Amino acid sequence: MALDDPRVLYIQNSGRIALGLDHYQPDPHNQSTNNAIIDFINNYQVNILRLYRTQSSLTHDLIPGADIVQYVKRREGFDIPAVDVHRHILMTTLSGPEGLSISLRHIFSTAQEIDQA
Repeated sequence: MALDDPRVLYIQNSGRIALGLDHYQPDPHNQSTNNAIIDFINNYQVNILRLYRTQSSLTHDLIPGADIVQYVKRREGFDIPAVDVHRHILMTTLSGPEGLSISLRHIFSTAQEIDQA
């Protein structure tokens, strides 16, 4: 799908949080991970466009879970379950970090639980 595809333009301009997830809130205790994930999203661009349909037939774009898991694992040294990435990380714009609408709270709590286990 090209960046001038109407579906991409809708996602870029809508500003809506798909599936009602929270706005991205950087975790002050995990700044390097915040930076790793934002860096990943900024550099991934067109390749993140995998379309999924919700029960309401709205189309949203999800970051491929396995890709971001591997990226964060290489950079930060801990693993994140891919199913949690698919469920909780969502992007509704390609315009850069100011426009991101993603939820990372569950990801961070999961990573902390893994570290403490």
